[in-house]
Amino acid sequence: MFRTNATATMENVGAAKYVIQKLPDVKRIAGINQDYTWEQHSWRDFEKSMKVLVPDAMITPPRMPKLIAG
Repeated sequence: MFRTNATATMENVGAAKYVIQKLPDVKRIAGINQDYTWEQHSWRDFEKSMKVLVPDAMITPPRMPKLIAG
């Protein structure tokens, strides 16, 4: 069995690289994601990537409202 599309990790590392390419002076990073496994893992991968790429940036605790919350 072969997977022909990108994994979520690849997409989130790519998103982190895109952020630092477009905002090279970023100092603070925050996230709002829905509270379910895929979003939690996506934020984890993005946050870890940002810690490597921009170690001095402040990363705020993510906000994760329940799925379909108003």
